[in-house]
Amino acid sequence: MNSYTKLKNGSWGVRVAGLIQERQQIQVQTKTGAVKTETVTKVLWTGPDIHTGKTISLCSIAPRSNQQGQGGRRLSLGGRYECEECGDMVTPGTRCWETGLTH
Repeated sequence: MNSYTKLKNGSWGVRVAGLIQERQQIQVQTKTGAVKTETVTKVLWTGPDIHTGKTISLCSIAPRSNQQGQGGRRLSLGGRYECEECGDMVTPGTRCWETGLTH
């Protein structure tokens, strides 16, 4: 299964099993087991995994919208909402402890 990974530039991207193309949508599993859909913006590297030898691709992903109330987020007073990745009540603009992405 595809997973989130920290890229060399400090941003979050995805580690994809096999070959992938830019603008392709993929399913990515979080540490909690939730599955998210991400859009590949750029394939940064493709080659053999050092542990398995199978082909993988490291990719940057499109940023998510941080608009409140979209994507099924439960809003509470003060503009906080429940993060879909970690389940915590968070303030927009903070980082998710689960994925490292911006809320």
